[in-house]
Amino acid sequence: MAEFKPFNDARLKIERAKKHIDELNNELGKFLNRDFYRVTVEPDPQGGSPWIVFEIPNELPKHIGLIIGDAVHNTRCALDLVVSCRRWSGTA
Repeated sequence: MAEFKPFNDARLKIERAKKHIDELNNELGKFLNRDFYRVTVEPDPQGGSPWIVFEIPNELPKHIGLIIGDAVHNTRCALDLVVSCRRWSGTA
């Protein structure tokens, strides 16, 4: 008979969430290492002080939101598994 390990599934979900977070760090690092912004100084059309214009010509890649969602989902599932395991074992 297999040994009962009540939080094993929750640990697996946490490990998966960690992989998503590592992937997120990698993807954000790639984005931040590019020239993702542009700063220019432009004259005021009405003759006042010059303006500093900050532009972000490239949007954050859409898959970054998916990675964040996957990490949050796995973390939430781990919490659900812990709660259900406690209820099942009678320790709630």
